[in-house]
Amino acid sequence: MAAALGTAISATVSRLNFISTTSFRQSLRAIETRFSSSSPSRFSMSSRLNSPKPFAQNLTAADNLVILGIETSCDDTAAAVVRSDGEILSQIVSSQADLLARYGGVAPKMAEEAHAQVIDQVVQEALDKANIKENDLSAVSVTIGPGLSLCLRVGVQKARKIAGTFNLPIVGVHHMEAHALVAR
Repeated sequence: MAAALGTAISATVSRLNFISTTSFRQSLRAIETRFSSSSPSRFSMSSRLNSPKPFAQNLTAADNLVILGIETSCDDTAAAVVRSDGEILSQIVSSQADLLARYGGVAPKMAEEAHAQVIDQVVQEALDKANIKENDLSAVSVTIGPGLSLCLRVGVQKARKIAGTFNLPIVGVHHMEAHALVAR
C-alpha cells in the first residue's frame, strides 16, 4: 500500500497537465505564485499548463516540488513524501490488520477511529523520515474517493489543516486511478 501511495503520487504529479479543471489550474498557479514570489526566475508554470508533454517532463532541475500525500480511503493510514521527479523520500503505513481480523472485515466506524488516532503520527513520521518540515512542502495531495466517507474525511481534514496552515494547494487523488497508475 505504501509503495502504491508513493508511486501514485509520483504518477499523479507526472500527469497533472492532462487535467483540465479550472480549480486544478488554479492550484498549479498557486504553486507557481508561491515560488515565483521568492525567486522570480526559478519557477514558471504558465507555459507548462498547455504543453503536450506530461507535467513532470516539463519540470526543470530547479523545479524541486515536494508533495505530501495522505491516504485514508479504507483500512490503512498512509502518508508519503515525493519529489516532482518521482523520487519517494518517505512512505509510512499504519495497518489496521488487527481490526480486520477482529471484525471479520472493515468496520467503517472503527476504521475511522483508527485513522483519527494515528493520522498525526503517520504524517509526522513521513515528514521526519524525509527530513523536511511542513513549510518545505509545495503541495498536499489526499485521496478524495472512492472509499469509506468516514475514513476519507480523516485524511481530507488533515490535508486541509496542513494546507491551510502553510498556505499550500491541495491536489485530490482518485483512489482507483492511483492504483491503476502504479504500473507507470
